[in-house]
Amino acid sequence: MENVTGLKRYTEDMDYTLSTKLKLCYNQFMENEIYIGSVYKHYKGNKYVVVSIAVHTETLEELVVYRAIYGDGELWARPKKMFLDNIEKNGKIIPRFKLIKKL
Repeated sequence: MENVTGLKRYTEDMDYTLSTKLKLCYNQFMENEIYIGSVYKHYKGNKYVVVSIAVHTETLEELVVYRAIYGDGELWARPKKMFLDNIEKNGKIIPRFKLIKKL
C-alpha cells in the first residue's frame, strides 16, 4: 500500500513539474510574439503601434516596424530581438517595450 501512495505522490509531483515547465515555455514563446496593429509602451513612456515585421535585405534579421502615437507619427524600425529585450532602469529589469493593447 505504501508503494502505491508513494507512486501517486511521485506522479502528482511529476504532473506539477511538467505543468510548470509547460507554462514557462508558453510564457517565453508568448513574450517573443509581436502583435501587428497592437500598441506598445516604450520604457521611456511613449506609445507606439506596430505596423509590420520587415526583413533586413543583407542580414535577413527580422525588424519591427512601428509608428509613434504622438507628434508627427514618425515611423521607426528596430531589430526584433532588441524590441523584445529587457533593459535595466533604476536597478530594475524591465521590458524595452511593453504590450498594452493587443489587437
